[in-house]
Amino acid sequence: MTGFMPEKGKDMRDLYEGFCHLDSITYNHSVRVMLICREYWDYENDKDLSLLVRAALIHDIGKVYVPEVVLDKVGKLSDIERLLVDLHPFMGYSILKDFGVNDVICSLVLFHHGFNPPTLKEINPTRNKDIDDMSIMLHTVDVFEALTSDRPYHRGVSSKVAVNMMNSGGTGDFHPDVMLFLRYKSSNDCNSFVHRKKFSGASPGCYVPSEELRCMVLNLNHDELSYYKKFDVVG
Repeated sequence: MTGFMPEKGKDMRDLYEGFCHLDSITYNHSVRVMLICREYWDYENDKDLSLLVRAALIHDIGKVYVPEVVLDKVGKLSDIERLLVDLHPFMGYSILKDFGVNDVICSLVLFHHGFNPPTLKEINPTRNKDIDDMSIMLHTVDVFEALTSDRPYHRGVSSKVAVNMMNSGGTGDFHPDVMLFLRYKSSNDCNSFVHRKKFSGASPGCYVPSEELRCMVLNLNHDELSYYKKFDVVG
């Protein structure tokens, strides 16, 4: 395992500690997904996507229960290994519910790989049109980031190649507005976090001060939604 299992103490400092104990690939993936979602929020300025940005940062918190040897495995996963990986949205949802995190954020984490995730018990998550819409947004950015980042089992591709790959399979599984945003940024904004080269020689975590990340996790239920547009990005 990653060496940390969040306790059911409902202390958000423990949740932040759990986030910090994610393996480095998942940690940096989570930060970049959050940064891209925040850029999308700026791009769609008429929408309040604060909950999407918050969920993006901790969408893979359930992977604290998945051994790194499974996450980094180069070959085919066994049935048990695949089940462990596939359960991470439910595990993340369960962790966040135990910590009293906003129901919408919990649902976005649960649904970020689809609307019928495997579970270990019967649950009754909050679901509505807005949650469905933001879940598909998060899924779209999640897949894009994974395609454009180096992993032990594949070399990341450029942002343009990733967008073309996602489009070539049909856009039914991806959010059309987010896809338009990714295509625009990959072609017109060299300073966007959409570009993998932005992170050349550094991890995405370097672009958000650790204290800002800590505040983001501690304030997942913060009433001031605009906070998530205000935090400082380095570089």
